[in-house]
Amino acid sequence: NPFTHATTLLFDAVSANSEIEIYNVKGQIIHQEFLAIGQSSYVWNAETYTEGIYYAKLLVDGKEDAVKKMVLVN
Repeated sequence: NPFTHATTLLFDAVSANSEIEIYNVKGQIIHQEFLAIGQSSYVWNAETYTEGIYYAKLLVDGKEDAVKKMVLVN
């Protein structure tokens, strides 16, 4: 799971009103991206973020669908 600079998040193809939220270890939203219908992956470019633990949350119609832990190493 550790990654440098960027990571690809894979998930089932999404419906309308889907988004990815990236959180830092403090629980603060640091990035938000709305997804296209049918999209099944998202590349998060983390070059401007510091080393540490982050969480990616997939929301579908405003409800949590999945959460993935990510470890950014420089």
